[in-house]
Amino acid sequence: MPVPVPVPVPECVPVRRFRLLLALDFTGSVVEVLPQPFHLRFETGDKFREHVPDFLGA
Repeated sequence: MPVPVPVPVPECVPVRRFRLLLALDFTGSVVEVLPQPFHLRFETGDKFREHVPDFLGA
């Protein structure tokens, strides 16, 4: 009788976010976590770039 091979279940994005926040909590060096809405604008070389992150650990 063949042994069933488990099919990997992809993690959903909220689970990955939770795990990252949990890991940041244990680093001891995170002072604040900033959630959305929040807009970053930064310069890379001669261009400006923009990004809206889910959260930022500072």
